[in-house]
Amino acid sequence: MPPILIEVTQLDQVRAAVEQWMVAAYRTEEVVELLSPVTPTHWNSRLFTVALDPSLMIGFWESENPLAGKPIAVEGDLSRRACGLRLWSRAGTRSSRSPAAGALDALLRSGAAKANIQVVRVPGAWEIPAAARNTGGG
Repeated sequence: MPPILIEVTQLDQVRAAVEQWMVAAYRTEEVVELLSPVTPTHWNSRLFTVALDPSLMIGFWESENPLAGKPIAVEGDLSRRACGLRLWSRAGTRSSRSPAAGALDALLRSGAAKANIQVVRVPGAWEIPAAARNTGGG
């Protein structure tokens, strides 16, 4: 087992890129010796290795489980409950897609009328209950 393992997706394309780089840097006979084929492992993955020099071998591997490392996603259907639904979200980050934007998208895709959605911005989570009371939300 190589001392350095790098997990990748699309292992075959990664190997092709490594091989292309090695063909440009080494003689063909050396590439055959330094670059292994993709082989299955006993830990439900596929792996290939490359020896960059006699003291440095690197392995690239890809899990055969398509859900490995991915969060479990649950998507619901709000279409029967979108009317009259109130949703509170605090967007404390400056990301391009805030939690509020995701919530609005979910409401609109689930059948809520745009005219019935009211967005109230508060400085933090602590202020949400007071804002909800003042806007008739609870």
